Amino acid sequence: MFFAGHGLESSGNNYLIPCDFNEDSDLNYHAPTLDFIIDSFAKSFPNSAKLFILDACRNDGDKDFLDSLKSRGAGNFKAMNLGQVKPETNNNTLIAFATAPGMKASDGGVNSRNGLYTKHLIESMSQYNLSIEDVFRLVREQVIKDSDFKQIPWEHSSLLKSFSFDYYDVPCTLVDTITLPFDTLFSSQFIPGTKSIALVGNSNRFLIQTLNSYESSVNIIGEKSVHGEVVRVTDRYHLVGNSEGYLYCYDNLDNTVKSTKIFNSVFFAMSISTNCNEVVLCGDGGVLKNLSVDDLSVIFVKDTGINNVFSISHTVDGDSILLCGDNYELVVYDTKNHQLFKKLENDCFYSNTASFSPDGKLLATGHDGGIVKIWDRDNYKLLKTINLPKYIENIVSIIEIKKDAGKVPTNHIVSLCFTPDSNVLAIGTSDPSLVFVDVKYSQLIKEIKLDFSVSQIYSLSISDCGDYLVCSGHKRKAYVFSTNKAIKSDS
Repeated sequence: MFFAGHGLESSGNNYLIPCDFNEDSDLNYHAPTLDFIIDSFAKSFPNSAKLFILDACRNDGDKDFLDSLKSRGAGNFKAMNLGQVKPETNNNTLIAFATAPGMKASDGGVNSRNGLYTKHLIESMSQYNLSIEDVFRLVREQVIKDSDFKQIPWEHSSLLKSFSFDYYDVPCTLVDTITLPFDTLFSSQFIPGTKSIALVGNSNRFLIQTLNSYESSVNIIGEKSVHGEVVRVTDRYHLVGNSEGYLYCYDNLDNTVKSTKIFNSVFFAMSISTNCNEVVLCGDGGVLKNLSVDDLSVIFVKDTGINNVFSISHTVDGDSILLCGDNYELVVYDTKNHQLFKKLENDCFYSNTASFSPDGKLLATGHDGGIVKIWDRDNYKLLKTINLPKYIENIVSIIEIKKDAGKVPTNHIVSLCFTPDSNVLAIGTSDPSLVFVDVKYSQLIKEIKLDFSVSQIYSLSISDCGDYLVCSGHKRKAYVFSTNKAIKSDS
């Protein structure tokens, strides 16, 4: 509930005076007391936590308002003073005031959208993993600091349960593990509209695993020395690219498999078009190939000039693709004429992975040194840079890594994926850590440190409904994480 008006005290009661209150209004009838509102909520929601936040300025503006009401004959205000009185609190209730009894609160000035208290309240509420007590403690610290002790926020609480403002239910609870027919998971993707996931790794085995069941199937994708490097799936086709440059296409409709030699060596990058009719692949020194999914015939070949392409991503509308590589390469190609559309200004040496948000508005790219960049999809303008070392440990910069010229930089963002609502970015680091970030506020929601023996989270996939996440695990394992909502519904 939101109330706009003035908070005034009279005869020991806190009255909430609406903006349209006038001399014809009766104080006891038109302006409810805070106690009355709290009691009403207590009766209607006896078992719920109830929060009441009053940002009443009680400055000269309030006094002018009070004097104007008195001058217009509002007799009920004769004994009224500006102030704050502790209401009779009910169980499981918190009441927060912008300032302590007898003190004034800053309204932030003419050009300010919010007062000092509300400004810091919004900032504190946007942080994750904080209890309600921690939120108001942070607000109090900042308001006291900015007001030089002229304003001290105050709370009265009888809360019986823990409460936080965390509002995204992300798949961060480990609920299961998948036993893999290979040592390390390189690539995975949920099959659209199902709880089944396709997984490939450093083996010639291709695994389809259904979550919450024992259903699984394994296919062979080549000789024993051949690795499955990348997998992409539609509801009909499962495509696997291997370490010898072959592309395998499993057709679930007629239960057949086709294969063709695409490149002379391993390729890591593949993406299926939005209409699922074409597949784009890159390998062998940046050669881009566009194939028909139905018969694997080559539609187009293009030399991009990029030495190492690590990731290809189709835009949601399918009109272009993004290529991520080394040597600062981050480029967009038009899918109609296969011409270079735009080269993004990028100051990171490695661009290892990318993901377009499902709503089509944003692009996220993962880089060395724990850097994630968020771009505007329409004009590819950089909107913000999320520097994960601010939040998590053990990520070193590319400059530090380059001091040892013999080492390949490994502390990268190696995988990332938006949740279906486009609000949260799941990130796999090489520490390894699984990290969830609120995209709008660039706030860390959750970090999960994985087993130290896991070298990198090469693969990270989220189901269509956003309830499940699967990522690389420890020693022939893939980890399955779930939201609290999914856990409750499954149980």
